[in-house]
Amino acid sequence: MVLNTHVPLGDGIMEQNGLRYGPVSTLAGVTLLNEVIVRVVQLFHDDKKTFPIFVSNNVEQEGNTNAFYMKQYEHRINF
Repeated sequence: MVLNTHVPLGDGIMEQNGLRYGPVSTLAGVTLLNEVIVRVVQLFHDDKKTFPIFVSNNVEQEGNTNAFYMKQYEHRINF
């Protein structure tokens, strides 16, 4: 699989007097990666499959989902 950001060579999207500036490769790459994650979650949901999704600490949550996943996957999670 190839994810092409279509960022111009040199990473700059602006040019003035032969100087390229305005890098966008990081933003484009992160956006593509987030889209891949969203699509995978949608596919799992459509197939009625369960999957571990950690809830952001910035939102209130019912129960203790993150603690459950931390315990379940503690052998794979290193902090």
